[in-house]
Amino acid sequence: MERSMTETESSITAVFMDAGWKPNWRAPDDPSRLVFHQDCGASGWNVGGLDPIDGTMRWANTAIDPATPSDPVERARLLVAQYAVAPVTDPERTAIAEVEQMFDPGPQQEETPQDEQRDPVSEVESAPAMAGSEAVGGEGFAGEADAADDARLGDGDAEFVPEPDITDADFTDADFTEAFGEPEALEAEAAAEPLALEGADLPDEIFEHEDAASYGPGAFIFGDNIHTIRLAKMGRLSQRARELKGELQDGWTLDEYRSLQNLIVRIDRGEAPDDAEQRARFLAINERSAAMARVDAYRELREAELEAADREGVEAFDPEAGWPG
Repeated sequence: MERSMTETESSITAVFMDAGWKPNWRAPDDPSRLVFHQDCGASGWNVGGLDPIDGTMRWANTAIDPATPSDPVERARLLVAQYAVAPVTDPERTAIAEVEQMFDPGPQQEETPQDEQRDPVSEVESAPAMAGSEAVGGEGFAGEADAADDARLGDGDAEFVPEPDITDADFTDADFTEAFGEPEALEAEAAAEPLALEGADLPDEIFEHEDAASYGPGAFIFGDNIHTIRLAKMGRLSQRARELKGELQDGWTLDEYRSLQNLIVRIDRGEAPDDAEQRARFLAINERSAAMARVDAYRELREAELEAADREGVEAFDPEAGWPG
């Protein structure tokens, strides 16, 4: 017969259920029922479950780490708060994506074969001719054009003389000299009176540079690389966290950790003989797991600090400092 949960067990269950966690331990009185807790007697309480973010089994013991609360309900709240933040997107990839977006011209309309064959200038120039050809033999444009030609040619049979086209004229050196003067004299005049740019009395405001601090936090100043510096240091924080966690997880796997965890629970319940070597191995891996959690917590703290920092804070920020050992 399934026993009813105690007040402590109900409170632990409520903490994890409210946060969206799922149970992963089998109840001792009913193996078909999953729970968030294990009462290990003198060895304290095990509390934990499946993380709602990525489904990872996370747990803690109230007696292993003296720095954590001994109350299982408080320890459950601390575990939920520790893994309440979703994994941060890799700042290195985010920076690359933002830069690519800045220089992306966006979708451009493809030119169709009909567009390639059309020439807007030719169409405009040929419009009157097309209109005239369409009206030949009819009333309207053709008749008006004939009248205009008659007026220009006169009533007689005088020969038509087209107006001169300036583009067809022969512009010689003599014509240039007559219009502008001798080339040698122009060169001498230009050398004697250069353009007054250097040393000229120009307005001061042309060269005045306003301090970037006078702008709001959302302003973009050409040549300002503070955003790039921030992203680079954010990326170094993530890289350093991965390095430290890789060192801490060297030599053991999550499967071994879970196997040892179940063994310790069975030993504490009297269901298996005590094994000092396995218990020591479990405590060593548990300490490394806790250290990895501290690395993640420190990274999130420093990322928030860097995100909120001003220009001076970003430049002085050291992503290598303060990591837990």
